[in-house]
Amino acid sequence: MQLTAACLPPPEHYAAPDFQVPARACDSHCHVTPEDFLNTVPDASYEPAPAPPAELRRLRRSIKFERSVVVQASVYGKDNRAVEQALRAEPQVLRGVVVGDADTTDAQLDAWHAMGVRGMRFIMSGQLGGTVDLNDLKVLAPKLADRGWHAEILPREDQWPSLKSTLEQLPCTLVVDHLGGLSLGAQSGEAERVLSSLLSTGRVWVKLIGYRLSADLRDPRIARRAQRLYSEAPTRMVWGTDWPHVGFSVEQDAGVLLNALATWFDHDASAIERILASNPEELFDFPRAAVRVDPVDPIIVTGTPQRRT
Repeated sequence: MQLTAACLPPPEHYAAPDFQVPARACDSHCHVTPEDFLNTVPDASYEPAPAPPAELRRLRRSIKFERSVVVQASVYGKDNRAVEQALRAEPQVLRGVVVGDADTTDAQLDAWHAMGVRGMRFIMSGQLGGTVDLNDLKVLAPKLADRGWHAEILPREDQWPSLKSTLEQLPCTLVVDHLGGLSLGAQSGEAERVLSSLLSTGRVWVKLIGYRLSADLRDPRIARRAQRLYSEAPTRMVWGTDWPHVGFSVEQDAGVLLNALATWFDHDASAIERILASNPEELFDFPRAAVRVDPVDPIIVTGTPQRRT
């Protein structure tokens, strides 16, 4: 798989879904670049291309999704303006995941919550710039739990065993990104056992995003891992496009990725509805509301996000 520091812009076209996309389908992991600045951190691991909210709306229309979760891109560090801009424009159809640190105030957390933020991102691998560490997560975890937020985590494969005890003791919900980031070979065995153990706590979710693990989207090892995790916690699995697919030197198609997901589960409508609709609705606290599909862009027309207690 060829990677590059300079990112490609979003593609002009996306493959159409080859299955019935469920109502309220949610892209649980995507990013946007700010509309008016490109202020990246000094240790940024890639150079983003323009991917504004308008392009994200076009993606949703193309793959027939109604909702998206905008995750803070690592290259912007703790400057969450890109996420904030997107949320202010579409509060009913978007949720956000931001980056903060131990100094983040309660007032800031409450302001983010009102915008639609429902999680914080922690990439503890040291492989991406602009991220915060485990000590920040320990400080923030009780505050996340109080607000019904989750901590999105992505350790290195070799970190899972040493992190197990700490992660088990955190009071907040945990969301594991990119299928745990685990390699597809036998060497991932210990880390996979840790992930399964954490799933058994009932507080851990997984994003079934596998396209960065193999150049072959139909790699049976990805399908087997996704199926195994789903079998262990079917109501705590979600999926996202990871749009706009930063770091690739070859254009990626979110529609093709979506169709690959359907094949992992043999186009089982029940599994697909859970992963794309009912599970993310629960995790990200979307309004339980009637859905109307607008001719220009799908929107939720009723319901107000509520702070969980």
